[in-house]
Amino acid sequence: MLVWTIPLAIGFILAFVGVVYSSYRWVAIVATVGAVIAFLAYFLFLAEWHVWQDRATRKRARILFVALSGGIVVAGAIWVYKVWTNTPEPYSIIAASQLGSNKRGTRSGVFWSTYKSKYGDTMSPAQLAIYIEIINLQNVPAAIDSYSVEALNAQNQWIRLTRVNVGLGDLFLCFEGGDLRHAKKVDTKNSFDYLLENKTLPPHEPVKGSAFFELPEDIQQTTPYRIHVEDALGMSATQISGDFGPSKDYVKSAPLNLAAEERDISGYYFRFFSDKSPLW
Repeated sequence: MLVWTIPLAIGFILAFVGVVYSSYRWVAIVATVGAVIAFLAYFLFLAEWHVWQDRATRKRARILFVALSGGIVVAGAIWVYKVWTNTPEPYSIIAASQLGSNKRGTRSGVFWSTYKSKYGDTMSPAQLAIYIEIINLQNVPAAIDSYSVEALNAQNQWIRLTRVNVGLGDLFLCFEGGDLRHAKKVDTKNSFDYLLENKTLPPHEPVKGSAFFELPEDIQQTTPYRIHVEDALGMSATQISGDFGPSKDYVKSAPLNLAAEERDISGYYFRFFSDKSPLW
């Protein structure tokens, strides 16, 4: 008897999931379809035990159950498809401004991420900072699980930029051709990665900050950026943003806080952050 209650329990659990995650419509639909099939299975078991005694009737009931389940799955798939294709983007993504270079160079960077490694004091260049703003357009809180940024190269192809982890140590600013003996420290507490870390975005609330990137190759000087965002529940959005001309003022639109500290990083071990060799 106890084993027959398993479909009933599964049905209630899936129904609960469908209610709790009703804002995530495709999740709610899948859970609802599963709940209906589970309740049908429970009804089948119950009817076979108490009502349908002969084998022929049970066989017909099982065939009907399979047919109904298949129909429900197909209807659910059509429902999910319609919801998926008509669902608005869960996030608004804006590349508000940029600061840096469109050239990779061999040993150049506008920003320098410094950290400890097996080589001692180490520095990696970030040729570009992009001020990104994401708004959660959903009616429920969300946690950003990952994001990526692409830019157009000289051949008009999208290439993925290497995100530099500025949380490993300190970040410094030194424009191309500048003296690395007098690098200016940058406060990273308003960096995009710092603001996203372990944070849940309330509904319709923005998060914005500077993200720092290494260029895998030279990119177009006025390239837009294709930004992909995915949250912990699998909701994702990809948008192209950014129309930057020479008049775009990064400092006004994206506050970059410089600390009073200067440091000589000219003697640090140099490596690109994209280098796959172990750090420790």
